[in-house]
Amino acid sequence: MALLSILGSVLLLSPTVAPLPQVAGFEPPTTGDPMGPSKWRPTTELEMRLYDIYGDFHVAVVGEEIITRFDVFRLLGSPQFEDPTADQPNMTPQVRQARQASAALSQLIEQRLKIQGGRAQGYEEELLNSQLEQTFRNRIEQLGGPQTAARLLKRDGITPQDFKDQLGDGLMASLWERSVTGRIPGSTGRISVDSFIRPGKQWARYREYVESGRDAENAIVGRARTGKLTLQRIVLLVNRGGKPPEDVKREVETLRSRITDGVLTFEEAVQNFAPPELQGAGSIIRDAGTMRVSESFQLDFTSQTEEVATFVEGAAAGEISPVLEFNKSGFPQGYVLLKVLDRTMATEALPFESLELQTKLRQEIAREASEVRVSRGLAELVQTTHLAPEQLRRDFLQNGRRFRTQ
Repeated sequence: MALLSILGSVLLLSPTVAPLPQVAGFEPPTTGDPMGPSKWRPTTELEMRLYDIYGDFHVAVVGEEIITRFDVFRLLGSPQFEDPTADQPNMTPQVRQARQASAALSQLIEQRLKIQGGRAQGYEEELLNSQLEQTFRNRIEQLGGPQTAARLLKRDGITPQDFKDQLGDGLMASLWERSVTGRIPGSTGRISVDSFIRPGKQWARYREYVESGRDAENAIVGRARTGKLTLQRIVLLVNRGGKPPEDVKREVETLRSRITDGVLTFEEAVQNFAPPELQGAGSIIRDAGTMRVSESFQLDFTSQTEEVATFVEGAAAGEISPVLEFNKSGFPQGYVLLKVLDRTMATEALPFESLELQTKLRQEIAREASEVRVSRGLAELVQTTHLAPEQLRRDFLQNGRRFRTQ
């Protein structure tokens, strides 16, 4: 199995989220919030013992609400988590875990602050309840109706009322954010927002994105510094005490001939001959940088480096590689076939005069202006809301919203 992990890194499996950080001592429960003050308070002897176990399980307090480690774990595993390490594949697992946990905690704090900010806006309670009821009914219908929704909620360990409370929190957070960005009136009336974006600012932002080293910013102006490709692979391993390497190589050569002759497809060969761990999604390498793939192959394949690099850098979509020998330790450990599923080439930025580009620039500048207003509003909430430990409050005030992705 060690070879599988080596091959996984050498052949650049698409980046995956690192395992969730483990907490020493007792494991968190699988359902429920052990420290949610509005949901659970110890009354029985058993509950008292649970409180003794989880009494120090909280990591932050926002207002009168406790954020527990369980809350952090739950957000890390949810689609709502904004992973700041997703575009940093070379990060060590330890650093990735630390940054993910920090970002999750910061996002939870931000969420709690927004909810409390929404509650303080002073909106008519009857109107809020009416909006919540409508939102609740719509979501139940989206889940497939009352019976299907009840089954799904039960599976996830939450009651319909808990679900409704979550929707209510989301409504409060949304009301606060829309008010501070000027889209709806807030507690102090409607905020005046300057929506005019000057041409000079657009030009400066265009130059910034063209010269940026970040792929996301390059993409806004249509630039791709390096090409990317999606590969599928067939890997046949050489096991000590099993078939000799030359026999395994002949099997891969036979597979390649049968694929190129149309006897079977590449996908069929993967499903029928590759190890289970490297079938299906495990056989796909998605959106890997061409240069990074080429460099990795040249470092990790101790033979055929020129052949590998030539294929990776120049093969067209649908093309199949020659038989490649993986022998990092000097002994053939496996033979590999690669097929290019998709390739994007490096591109230059769109001209500034492009109307499509100018629309994108205006949208991005407007989005950043809203982010600034949200950050300013959060800083004001931190000043007026109890946030503990004190170090978290200081970090939020010092770094603003950037803290959520660090």
